Amino acid sequence: ASSAIGSSNKADNLSENLEDLRRQEAEAQAELKQTRVQAQNLANNLGLSPQSARDAFALHSDSLFQQYLAEYTRSSGELVTLEAKFQASSPLVTDKQAEAATAYQSLLDRGGKVIGRSFSPELLQQLNLRTGNDNNSYRGGLLKDLVSLQSQADGLEARGAELTRQVSRLEQQENVMVRQESTSARLQQEAKFAETVYSSNLAKSRLSESDLYKAYPQIQVAFQPSLPKKPSSPNPALVG
Repeated sequence: ASSAIGSSNKADNLSENLEDLRRQEAEAQAELKQTRVQAQNLANNLGLSPQSARDAFALHSDSLFQQYLAEYTRSSGELVTLEAKFQASSPLVTDKQAEAATAYQSLLDRGGKVIGRSFSPELLQQLNLRTGNDNNSYRGGLLKDLVSLQSQADGLEARGAELTRQVSRLEQQENVMVRQESTSARLQQEAKFAETVYSSNLAKSRLSESDLYKAYPQIQVAFQPSLPKKPSSPNPALVG
């Protein structure tokens, strides 16, 4: 009881669970490696890192960002046309410049909120964003695939980390159980020895308390013994 071993099957079940978790951990690591390779190859084809692809797809999917992008594209295009016809000091040009600047700033602000960090003009150029619904285009489809692979890799990484924690926890339990089994084996040997000593002492105790007359029956005298009237030896005649 002090060995904390509930049953002989407990250690076997723990070993089976540990081996199963190790197998799942190895499979998750292999799948994660394969997914990362696929994501990297697709990112290289797009000329983007996986994180940049995720940012690009998120911005493509945000309607408000697309609205600001369309306004900026339209106003900047009109500005180019006006600058070709009028002087830079023309009110038409200055008004359109202000309109384009406002749309551009709104575009950067919304982009930062969508991706969760500063959205710079360099990043806008790097992502090669375009107006309109680009999700169904070839590039948009590749972006969707890349984001999906990246999300799958993140999930596999989290699953692998959880499996690693479970394996570590069961390994600690297994080490404790090995020590408990050693203690249990020693205690069982001591218990058998104590049982043997107890059985021997009990037998001796019962023997000492038993009725000796049962082991050695009483003898009954049929006739009273008679003593000789004179000694049979030494014989005086022979001595003389």
